[in-house]
Amino acid sequence: MESVVLLSKNKENLRLLSSICKEYNYLYFYIDSVKDAKKFLLNEKITVVVLESGFISSPIAFLQTLRNFGCNASFVYIGNGDRSEVRLFLKNGFYDYLSSDFKKQELVSTIEEAIENKYAFENIRSLAKELEKSNEELIQRTKELEIEKIHLKEIINILKLIDNFVRDLNKSDFEKISDVIDSYISVRFQDKFYIITKYYDESGEDISVTNIPDKLANFDALFKSINLKRLSNVESKGKIVIELDKEYHFLVYPIWYKEEYFGSILIEDYMIAEYDDFYLTLISEHLALYIFNRKLLIDLQETRDKLLETERQKMLLNLAVSLNHIINNNLLGISLNFEYIKKFCSSDNNELNRSFDIIEKNIDTIKKVVEKLQKVKDFKTEEYLPGIKMLKLNEENEN
Repeated sequence: MESVVLLSKNKENLRLLSSICKEYNYLYFYIDSVKDAKKFLLNEKITVVVLESGFISSPIAFLQTLRNFGCNASFVYIGNGDRSEVRLFLKNGFYDYLSSDFKKQELVSTIEEAIENKYAFENIRSLAKELEKSNEELIQRTKELEIEKIHLKEIINILKLIDNFVRDLNKSDFEKISDVIDSYISVRFQDKFYIITKYYDESGEDISVTNIPDKLANFDALFKSINLKRLSNVESKGKIVIELDKEYHFLVYPIWYKEEYFGSILIEDYMIAEYDDFYLTLISEHLALYIFNRKLLIDLQETRDKLLETERQKMLLNLAVSLNHIINNNLLGISLNFEYIKKFCSSDNNELNRSFDIIEKNIDTIKKVVEKLQKVKDFKTEEYLPGIKMLKLNEENEN
């Protein structure tokens, strides 16, 4: 169940927020002491915190302190600041800023969106932690290999190659991975041939085989008939020996990470040196990590872009609704007072009538702008002044 806390020394909104929480089945808490608020928020899992002006002298510092100690609730501020203060609060961690004369529905909508924002943020953070974890594993593996370099010259040479291999992978297009692997395996296996296999189908029947030498050209069908799917099911990582036609033997280095199988590297002679085995193991492990991290980065970027666009659209739609409400209320007052003034002014004064016409046209223009603002679905901007952009309101932007 979602929980909402009101931090306020003014009890006017106590009853209103209590009724909202009861209506929407939220847990509700009211705190009027800064000391009690800090202790409560750091020890309880709270979804939304509504903070009223006057509760604490430095609300931004208050929020940042709570964040530093692990509080991840969405904060909503209620005050009477100008536009610069609102922007300052939103920039420094507050999800939303409501004026003190807010309507009930505005508070309801803000709380609902703040709840969505909290869980969206937690999803992004979870993906980021997964990526960070996989990178930490890679860093840890590299540190272990650095220690071994001190004792063995051969391992030092291998690690240098692996370092370059990772850099070249990161600089290369995904489609050119086979070329990078080809160049680095050839460094230590110039007199032997190797085969890179890609696993495509869960049935294990569709296997793409590359780098087959002429002397084995007739064995293409035999290679493709090998059920390499079983390699993804074995418990131990590293080399596996397989035999073809009782004449050729191969070492197989599966390329996988976290139960995901991406392919294999095969070497013709299975009687290779210890350091060659070490080198191929590292190639396959780094390649698996690279592919896994690349997929994770793509998923994370797509999720981040969708969330940012969703929040942007929500913010602009809320702004449009707020502007419509504020402008219409003020415009109604202006129009009524203007009609009242016209009744008591002489219609024989041409100069005065021209001024009246100008006022009426401006009122009509404002009405049309508000109407267009309500119809905007796809928000586009145009440059108003150097470095300053404004919302583009025209017919093509309304649909």
